[in-house]
Amino acid sequence: MATRLLCLSWLALTAPVGALPPCGEPGTISSVTAPDGGDYLAAFGEHRSYLPLGLALDPAGQVHVSDGSVIYRLESDGSATRIVGVPQTREERAANVLQDSVAALEARIGPERLAFDRQGRLYFVDYVNRSWPDWGRKLSRIARLDPDGQVVTVAGGEYGSSGDGGPAKEARFGVMAALAFDREGRLLVAGTDGIRQIDGQGVVTTLVETDLVTGVLVDGQGVVFFSQGNQVFRRSADGVIEIVAGSRVYGDHPPSVQDNRSYSVGEGRLATEVPLYQPWEITIDEQGALYILDQGFHRIHRIWPDGVIETVAGNGLDYVARGCAAVEKRAVAGKRVSEHRCQDNIGNGGPALEAPIWWPFRQLLTSEGDLLVSMLNDFRGIYWGGEEFSQLRRICRVREWRVATAVEAVEEEVPAGRTEGALPSVRLWPNPFNAAVTIAFELDQAASVSVRIYDELGQRVRVLAAAAERPAGSYQFVWDGLDQEGRLQASGTYFLVVSVDGTDESHKLTLLH
Repeated sequence: MATRLLCLSWLALTAPVGALPPCGEPGTISSVTAPDGGDYLAAFGEHRSYLPLGLALDPAGQVHVSDGSVIYRLESDGSATRIVGVPQTREERAANVLQDSVAALEARIGPERLAFDRQGRLYFVDYVNRSWPDWGRKLSRIARLDPDGQVVTVAGGEYGSSGDGGPAKEARFGVMAALAFDREGRLLVAGTDGIRQIDGQGVVTTLVETDLVTGVLVDGQGVVFFSQGNQVFRRSADGVIEIVAGSRVYGDHPPSVQDNRSYSVGEGRLATEVPLYQPWEITIDEQGALYILDQGFHRIHRIWPDGVIETVAGNGLDYVARGCAAVEKRAVAGKRVSEHRCQDNIGNGGPALEAPIWWPFRQLLTSEGDLLVSMLNDFRGIYWGGEEFSQLRRICRVREWRVATAVEAVEEEVPAGRTEGALPSVRLWPNPFNAAVTIAFELDQAASVSVRIYDELGQRVRVLAAAAERPAGSYQFVWDGLDQEGRLQASGTYFLVVSVDGTDESHKLTLLH
């Protein structure tokens, strides 16, 4: 896969107003902590923030974090500003009651997932009186921070599952694992009820009826991507659902260390051929590449638009397999707790691919192209609620790796033996074209032939003829402007690549609507 990637060190990214402090070299990893060197993310009085339960970017590119009972914004100098919530202990949170139309800094909340709408308003999942450590939830709502500084209820209240076809405020929601807005401004809510949506009039309907959905997003074309079970799916506008990633389902137990190590054979293969274990969250960049947080395999993957998967962070081993320093035991409030301070910084400053990423839980692609990843503690008895160290890591500038241009992609596929004019009889008409272009050529003798279409980013759009031995004779193919899945492509420049016995010839095509 290394040959498919170009590290664009020349790419100058303009940092937005909310940019985080400078990061390291592309692909390196570090831990995000408070600027005073503490082992936490932010402090508000006696309250220390250790584990992000929600991550989101506002329109200015600033990172927002939910943790325990507060939501705060990370500033460019490394400090943090609390914007919603009152710092509370676990016991205090369990006694909360639902408050509506209350001042943001006086709201008693239990926030998790975050999302911003097109108007820049912050929405968040609020398990108002969540108890610990059993994740019990009694009140489950979606709240919004309005421009006047008030926190209001948008949907839900009592924990449960009901209300389709009626107003969101009268509906019940269970576990809400993800929030996302579509192009029409509808709010998608993923969780134990599949994917439900709340339209502009506040009416709730079910979009995808299935078991627990852990992640959801909508791309620029309105396609819905979601993770469910051990696979990732996409739902087109006409309701057709197909698999994007994940080849098989594991049982009730996590993959073994041997499973994790052998997983490397998946690199460079189609994502639909590679097993995943609990792909908890998905993110997309402007190139159309998907980032999958693979919780059980302790990795972050990227899937290119051509369907090929690679790993961008995580060596696949948790701290137990890696040999993290022996567990220290100390007394806190009369109780013995586990302390794994080494867990947070193994590999800092080095390649993200060589660092352990234990049970990744949330991820966020920042405006600067960094990938933030929060981590849970190991599920085998060491509950994250010990709150003893920051668990937010930063993979620097992963977005600077991009698909090669069309010409580069062709050259990489055939590094040697490529000659211009190898097929002088290739004819194209009409070109530019609207409805379809005809491609014709003759073979003087039997040969292995393939015919492919690429876009300007080097992404394969259509295979008109897969590589196969063909006898001498005349051949004619027609491209109707559709991709491999039957979707009409946008106007623009495309590249026809005809391969004959390993020799490629490329021709420019212009599609006009």
